[in-house]
Amino acid sequence: MKLRKVFGLIFLFVFSTLSLAAQDKEGMSQKGIEAFEQGDYSTAAYWLKLTKEQAGNFENARTQYMLVRSLYEIRDFLGTRIEASAFFNLSTSKSSAAYKDVQRILNELPNQLEQDDIVFEKATETTNIALLEAYLTNYPNGKHREEAIAIIDDYNFDNARESTSALKKYLQEYPNGRHFREASALIDDKTYENALNKNTPQALANYLQGFPTGRHSGEATITLNGWEQAAYEQVKRTDTDSAYYYYLQSFPSGGHYSEIRDLLETGKEARYFKEVKRSTKPEKYREYLNKYPEGKYAEEARDYLKNTWIQLADQAFDLENFSQAKRYYNDYLADFPLGDERDYAVQQLNRIDKKLKTNAKRNGRLNRFFVAYHFDTAAYLGISMGALSQRRPAFYFAARTNADIFKTYRYEFDNTGANDLTRNYDESDFTGRTVQQRAIATLGFTQKIVRPVWIFGGGGAQYTQTLFEVEEREDGRVFGKEYAINTDADFLTWVVEGGVIVDLWGLHLRAGLTGVEAKKWHPAFSIGFSFGYR
Repeated sequence: MKLRKVFGLIFLFVFSTLSLAAQDKEGMSQKGIEAFEQGDYSTAAYWLKLTKEQAGNFENARTQYMLVRSLYEIRDFLGTRIEASAFFNLSTSKSSAAYKDVQRILNELPNQLEQDDIVFEKATETTNIALLEAYLTNYPNGKHREEAIAIIDDYNFDNARESTSALKKYLQEYPNGRHFREASALIDDKTYENALNKNTPQALANYLQGFPTGRHSGEATITLNGWEQAAYEQVKRTDTDSAYYYYLQSFPSGGHYSEIRDLLETGKEARYFKEVKRSTKPEKYREYLNKYPEGKYAEEARDYLKNTWIQLADQAFDLENFSQAKRYYNDYLADFPLGDERDYAVQQLNRIDKKLKTNAKRNGRLNRFFVAYHFDTAAYLGISMGALSQRRPAFYFAARTNADIFKTYRYEFDNTGANDLTRNYDESDFTGRTVQQRAIATLGFTQKIVRPVWIFGGGGAQYTQTLFEVEEREDGRVFGKEYAINTDADFLTWVVEGGVIVDLWGLHLRAGLTGVEAKKWHPAFSIGFSFGYR
């Protein structure tokens, strides 16, 4: 039972394979027939020959005739003779038009020698490389063989001579070509020219690696050696990391490579310290010690810092630049907490602190912060606070209002006369009395003129609201009084202010003018206290 299944699978596989082959054969054959009927004999010959090569001989004389005729039309005379013999084996009717046409073709075919000349002449009419290659394939021993090879060689060389990659491909395909030496020389020239254009040691080294005995190897070697010597002298002259790295990267096979590499490894610290000494800045010496705490020049760097910190600090102290002097004394203590000049540095720092305090008291240089009661004739509840700096502008804030700000309203009206006064009582009406709510908030700066006088200036916003008194009445009886507001009135306006401040022994006095939209001016005052801060 199992054996029958195996044979069944084999039969199915063979049948499928043959079916596919038959379909491929039929498709290729049909393409050849269609091309023949359209007069495209080159395409017809291609598909019909491919069909015969892959699927075997044709079974009908008509298709074989098409192949013979197509080969004849494209002047493949040798193929024509071979396929004509196959046609006569298939054809049984000597009176058919196809049979007679094949006989005519054979009678017209030139002899072998003439056929060789005809095919070669056809290929050389327009230097058709494909036809020349076909000639060599069909006539491997033809009388024009060497000439065809030479033409193909010349053609490929001419097309390759402008490109290095194309020339290399030519040498691979024609290792015995007539232009082998010329192509090799051109590759040499082009590679050297590219190396010169790049103008880098690596480019010349690559040329010498590819052409150690090239036409320009001597010139390239001289140039490369000159560049190497110049780079070596640059290292010796400048002794910089950039010069070292340039030499090592550009001349890995240089005669001084090992020397330069060793110098780079052992000389980094020396070159770094040389740059530090060139700068003469103590901070650079500190950076060196942080990087090389046990370095070759560490002791020299420490001695320099010991002397320099104290020297710079004393110079600043003598010039009364106490902030700079403090920094240098502290730098000394930070670097040498147990140094020989430790006590002296501490003593100088104490002297600086005393001088700063004395000067601040003497010159009134302490900055001050103030808080004061702030008022004017219409807004008598307020506060002002801010700073008074001895050297630069400082900021302040002020705000004031009146007690009426806390009153509320019940009714509203507008400029057209519309109102809701009779909303609660039918006979309610205005009494003619008004109350004005007012609040001002400003922000500005203070600037010292001469102790103890400062000026101030700033701006902000003013809120004003007029409350109209309304008497609530009905049936001749008065029930009470409330307020109404005009909803069309502007509530906010901008204000500016300025004036003078006198601050002495902690007493803070301020007087100035406040202008509503810089038009209506009224006085404002402050009185309070201040205290100093550093």
